[in-house]
Amino acid sequence: AGPTTPPPPPPPPPGTPHTAPYYSSGHSWSVKPEMRHYRDLTEQCQFNEWYEDMRAFGRADGVDEVFDPLYIPGDAYEYQAFEKKQAWVYAILRKIIKTPEGKRYVDEERTTYNAQGVIRKLVQFGTRSTHATLDLSLIHIRRCRRRG
Repeated sequence: AGPTTPPPPPPPPPGTPHTAPYYSSGHSWSVKPEMRHYRDLTEQCQFNEWYEDMRAFGRADGVDEVFDPLYIPGDAYEYQAFEKKQAWVYAILRKIIKTPEGKRYVDEERTTYNAQGVIRKLVQFGTRSTHATLDLSLIHIRRCRRRG
């Protein structure tokens, strides 16, 4: 006897609204995305931790492709799904980005809702700019002072 496939999960109880945070639809399990899970980026020095949180919540919400700068939809169905994901993440970014640079990047994409482009610019600024280099230097100095 070979391995057996587990039975599909039972449907939600009658009357369970699809607005519940977690619900099962047939064979798949999904999470209802919540904008309030995403925290504000108010200072550039918070970027690394903020970005890791964004990626984690993005994966949990099923929009992780938006955080992949190399992702390109493969067909019309994927393109349509990706456009919806981009619109969702763009709405989040519009609400939570509070840094001057970040607000500028969000504003630059206001006609396209290109969240992937906004994120790419945020990552470039947060990891490669003079500001990011200075932040890393300050972190290193603080760590050295604590040790010594």
